[in-house]
Amino acid sequence: MPRSCQWLVPAVVALALLGVTFAVPVESAAGTSDDTPVYRTWLTFTPHDGLPDASIRVIRVVDGDVWVGTDAGLARHNQVGWSSWTAADGLPEAPVSAIEVDPRTGDLWLGTWGGGLVRFTGGRFDRFTQFNSGLAGDLIFDIALHGGRVWVAGNGGVSVFDPFAGTWDLQLEARADTDPTAVTALLGTGKNLFAGAWSGPLLQLDTRHDALRPVGVVSARGGGETDVAMASGGRLLWWTGRGRLYRRGPGGRWPGRQFERPDIAAGFVNFLAARSDSEAWLGTSNGLQVLADAETETWVLYGIGADRSRGMLTLVRAGRVVGRREVASALPDPRVRCLAFDGDEVWVGTPKGLAFGMDSTPWNSSRAPGNKPAGKPAPVSA
Repeated sequence: MPRSCQWLVPAVVALALLGVTFAVPVESAAGTSDDTPVYRTWLTFTPHDGLPDASIRVIRVVDGDVWVGTDAGLARHNQVGWSSWTAADGLPEAPVSAIEVDPRTGDLWLGTWGGGLVRFTGGRFDRFTQFNSGLAGDLIFDIALHGGRVWVAGNGGVSVFDPFAGTWDLQLEARADTDPTAVTALLGTGKNLFAGAWSGPLLQLDTRHDALRPVGVVSARGGGETDVAMASGGRLLWWTGRGRLYRRGPGGRWPGRQFERPDIAAGFVNFLAARSDSEAWLGTSNGLQVLADAETETWVLYGIGADRSRGMLTLVRAGRVVGRREVASALPDPRVRCLAFDGDEVWVGTPKGLAFGMDSTPWNSSRAPGNKPAGKPAPVSA
């Protein structure tokens, strides 16, 4: 599913650093003996490099193509370079908040913040809104493809579209006489479909009744976000709730394991992605926070240095800070809205540009980061 990111809503699904500075000495390269991988080099992309806008909402990497949703349109990077589409090409005048690619047809499904659902096929944009289709609302939080249907989490509930039959269904309809439980994250994997809700529980598709039902392992009643992500291996489910990180147990056991974020890693969770069954990445309002190793509870926190042009890395193990060091480059903004993995590298979306993290090295490595890998985009802007 697309790991979409919406900073316009109080929480986002996956179904940023407020300018963190540290008033402590920066540790030398030899200060901590540790082989935890960290990214020391970040390249930043803005409209000067071909993006429609610097405000990034969602990133999706599919078969070598990097799709990026911005406040002013859609962009794609491949071996040819950057391409972009805006309202002048047929897109709604609204931020692109979710992206999903249908592997069967190659169609691109886009969620927008106020412009409804869009299908990009054959070079044209087909628009579905609450006025011309069965879509329950035009504010789209996330999209998932599951069971041959397009599942759309929006402000009116979860709309389900069968593109071949042309039929619509509606689940978890938003109603004035019920508690607000807006689904903001969707994740389709194998036979399962999971959903995360704002001020609500983790949900799973009941295939017998074709309905989303609460799992019951997380209850955020009274306020809180539930975000979902699946590791690339597809074995274990990750989710967040009330600012905590959870991982489902082996064999599908509930409730699984809970991971406490470091005390210094405050901030609202905007986005969750999992690289493996032991590594999870959180995009937050207070920076990029990475659980690098679940078994040892080792975290890497990516912050911004005092002069704003350099980055600050913090290594935390079992709740204790074991190292800090300054690096040559940083994310363009401390607020991380979304991210996507591209092999060993990573793309990160912020309100002030798209960042590309490359050439990870062990924490205790003295090797300087290398040059830009062949075939990767080089920013034009400084």
